[in-house]
Amino acid sequence: MRVWGLIVFALVVAVLGAIFMRLHPPNTLTMAAGPKNGGYYQIALKYKKILARDDIELEILETAGSSENVSLLENRTAQVAILQGGIVTDDGSIEAIGSILYEPLIPLVRVDADVPGKPSDWRDLRISSGAPGSGTFTAFEHLLRAVRLAGNANDLFYYGYQEAVDRLVAGDLEMAIFVAPIEAPYLEDAFWHPELQILQMDHIEAISRRLNYADVVDVPAGALAVERVIPRKNMTLLALDARLAVTPDVHPALINRLTMAAIE
Repeated sequence: MRVWGLIVFALVVAVLGAIFMRLHPPNTLTMAAGPKNGGYYQIALKYKKILARDDIELEILETAGSSENVSLLENRTAQVAILQGGIVTDDGSIEAIGSILYEPLIPLVRVDADVPGKPSDWRDLRISSGAPGSGTFTAFEHLLRAVRLAGNANDLFYYGYQEAVDRLVAGDLEMAIFVAPIEAPYLEDAFWHPELQILQMDHIEAISRRLNYADVVDVPAGALAVERVIPRKNMTLLALDARLAVTPDVHPALINRLTMAAIE
């Protein structure tokens, strides 16, 4: 009888403990973001500041980008992550709690480079298509499939964001692809560089229909900077829907607070 009594006591303690945990959510959360010089990391810092007002400590993990973020959610190293549109997981328990922003796919080219606007005509170009593990890397692969362009049609390089800008400025590349918030620090510098410009891709609407997670956005001349008129003319860009995703162990109260922070 003493054994059964101990078992019942242990079950009661476990149940009460579970109830206590549901009523009193944890005050820590781990978010997979991106590189420290990237837009996702800057967004994560904003979440950290907002959540701190409710005494919730957000630990930010520096990652290569969305593809690595998914892996960290799947192995439960992170509880929440920002995921770029087109990044998927086989773990059906991971849920997106909402879209947080549209990220344009930005092809930056050298002003003196002869780069066709039609992506299927890109040939023999030196292109940085994003570091492995980044959402840019995945998005570029999807773009190639959408326009039916072979991966070996160009020389592809897998630089990180800032290095891609540096290589482009140095003339080591004709093009660098970025999928990022417009306010990403490395993009701000690139937009101001006189030897670089955003390439207007042709047939954007048609390409977006082949990418079910993409939309199109109109960017008027001067939207990024009026004093130097960046971009220099009206443009239409592909835009990917970035989402906030969580693992199933995140307390409902924390999901609610994350949602309110996203709205803010």
